[in-house]
Amino acid sequence: GGRWVPGALLLAALLGQGALLLRRRRGGQGGAGGKAAPRAPAPPRAPAGPAPHSFAAGAVPTVEGLTYKEDRTLALVMAGGELSSVPTPLGGPFDVGLLSRVPHLSGVRAEQHRDGLRLLHVPADLEVRQGARLLRPGDVVRPGTLLGVAMAGASRAPHPPLGSLVGLGLPLTLRADGTTVQVAGPYATHALSLPSGITDLGGAFGAPALRGLKVSVTGGRALLADLPAGLTLSRPGDPQPLRSGTYLPAEAELGWSDR
Repeated sequence: GGRWVPGALLLAALLGQGALLLRRRRGGQGGAGGKAAPRAPAPPRAPAGPAPHSFAAGAVPTVEGLTYKEDRTLALVMAGGELSSVPTPLGGPFDVGLLSRVPHLSGVRAEQHRDGLRLLHVPADLEVRQGARLLRPGDVVRPGTLLGVAMAGASRAPHPPLGSLVGLGLPLTLRADGTTVQVAGPYATHALSLPSGITDLGGAFGAPALRGLKVSVTGGRALLADLPAGLTLSRPGDPQPLRSGTYLPAEAELGWSDR
């Protein structure tokens, strides 16, 4: 009867409003064909903290010291007092230069000890000090201690741009065996078979610090063709540097002097 008409009209009105809202919602999400519109890109997340230092090849920092913190981790103290954490293992011996990727600290070896950090080895051309006291292998550094690091040898000049050779560590030696030359460090060795003609080892190895060090093949042997200023090459135990025009010995030490 007629008493049901208003209820039917109300129901139709509600259904019509629902359909209209549904069409509006779909219209806001897509265009023709009902495809969803691309979502707006989410805003980038804020970094959780300052990014860790990355010492790329040729960008070795100036390290003024080391700090052994209360949490038994090491950090580099760089120019200006800025700190850069070193991934310090809690057990077993480790090399500070290798872990920090700072070649001129290679050879400084230590391990965690019950009372602090025990030094295992300090290269002869490096000085590690706690205040005025020169530290030696066997000394234990207590947490919360600041250490000074000084280089006594030119072979550990703080900024040799080693490029692809940075992972070898320092000091470096150059080895010659017939027409093959190798650049060797404490951690690895890179080898190169010399082609005919003159080869610039800096370019061949991707190491700017060796740029201008040129060799050639003569009589089946490697001949030193040119040696740039500031780079020294000498036989182990012999302070007299090699000169251009001489054959490379089986092993020679590479060093850098102040330019």
